[in-house]
Amino acid sequence: MVPEAGDTSLGSFSGRTASQVLIGKVTPFLVESAESCIFYHWNSFQIYDDALVSKGPHTIKFGGAVERMQLNIRALSDPSGIWRFPGVEGFLTNKPASSKGHRQYSSPRNLRQTLFGLYVQDDWRWNPTSH
Repeated sequence: MVPEAGDTSLGSFSGRTASQVLIGKVTPFLVESAESCIFYHWNSFQIYDDALVSKGPHTIKFGGAVERMQLNIRALSDPSGIWRFPGVEGFLTNKPASSKGHRQYSSPRNLRQTLFGLYVQDDWRWNPTSH
């Protein structure tokens, strides 16, 4: 890891750290800050209820649950930018083939799931007065 890679004064964009640089067929170098940022937001809404009825030798318990789960994912790709050069000559003369700025969001990946649950339990006693 290169310590200078975290220096925001060396970034291509104000307040950002070093960009990812790709030079032709040369092995690309990445700095930790050039990786994508992914933001997760999780919601879980839950409702549970239970009831009990005793009648003679039977004690009946029943209930249910509903849970709504939501995972919202937003990816900020290339937060510090990407510079692509056709080769070493293009890099040395500062003639990029393309550049990509920061704040490019991928389409949201939002996952939704609803869970339902019901139960009934009958505790039956041979002699309802015994414990």
